[in-house]
Amino acid sequence: MILETKARYFGPADSVQVAIALQEDDYTSAAPKLREGTVEILHQNAALFTETFTAEHRVLWFDGDTNYDTAEDRGLFYFFLHHPPVQQLMSVRVTVTLGDGRTATQQVGIDVDSDDADWQNPVLSGRDPTAYEKDPEGIPYRDV
Repeated sequence: MILETKARYFGPADSVQVAIALQEDDYTSAAPKLREGTVEILHQNAALFTETFTAEHRVLWFDGDTNYDTAEDRGLFYFFLHHPPVQQLMSVRVTVTLGDGRTATQQVGIDVDSDDADWQNPVLSGRDPTAYEKDPEGIPYRDV
């Protein structure tokens, strides 16, 4: 079983994003076999946030399927924690238990990204909205 966790704190949006990949050794999804998982956001060793999840929380992809008929399960889970009470010395610990009794735990530090703010919602951090140029040749737009 492969359990891979990545986490990042985004300063301008004041939020933590946790991405989890749960796969078999042949890289196929193990998400349907998940009986229970736990995500913990830690400050040093004290839990700031704890959430349990099951196989139903997995993210399904519909690449190129305009009718959303065929879902692809890549074994991915995403969690977001907005406005954590601290912004440093944080880590995330993920524990999973599969239906066949296999378990795994991983603890990783939370990366900090405070500069890449262009795609973030500026309202959350009190910044002025970004004035993007409209390109009629590119993405269509409409004035509201």
